[in-house]
Amino acid sequence: MSCIFEMRLQNAAGEIMELSSVDFCRQGEIWVHDGLKITAHVETCAHGKQLKVENRGGWVLEQVRWPVCERPNSSQYDQLLFASAWGDNLHEPTQTIRRYWEGRNTKSDAYQYIKCAPNEIRYLYPSVMAMQFVTLYNDAASFYLASYSQGDDSIFFCAKALAGPCALELSILHSPYLRRGQWVSPVCESLELGPGWHPACDQYMRRMGSAFHDPDWPAW
Repeated sequence: MSCIFEMRLQNAAGEIMELSSVDFCRQGEIWVHDGLKITAHVETCAHGKQLKVENRGGWVLEQVRWPVCERPNSSQYDQLLFASAWGDNLHEPTQTIRRYWEGRNTKSDAYQYIKCAPNEIRYLYPSVMAMQFVTLYNDAASFYLASYSQGDDSIFFCAKALAGPCALELSILHSPYLRRGQWVSPVCESLELGPGWHPACDQYMRRMGSAFHDPDWPAW
């Protein structure tokens, strides 16, 4: 069974618990964890899906990783583009992520700001990321993962090298810090698109173009 989401929780004693959707009992599109009094519900909306989490227990919901998208069939010809201000484009992304973590071929500590865990990198929005999408692409097809948040919360776009020569996991990491009540993710979308990176840019502009406005002009 593939993982749909992951959660990190902490209790008053400082104990950390990490769960994934496979630890929950699934009832249709609702995931229930009776022991921790947590339920999760994936809801389809106009431009994608949202994850709604209800916390009724004594654990603080610190982090939610959702969506989690495994790409086991990515190839050495793929490239991974993060929508940073300068457009970080990783050739052979699985191998490049491993090299970043191992410190090989990086020549300096220039990549410390995206290294976070073994064989994983994270890009922060809004900061390093200028737009909320990442695309894995080649000359034949592409995969698009995006968030359409217009709120103030920071999110991470994550890429993890999995076992196997080219297997990759893409995900979005949220930090709700929910002690009790309900948290609703921003709308997120994952799609198979056409070749190259241009379809991802076009899709993002279709979804978020109306959210961008001209800046205020100075009086002079």
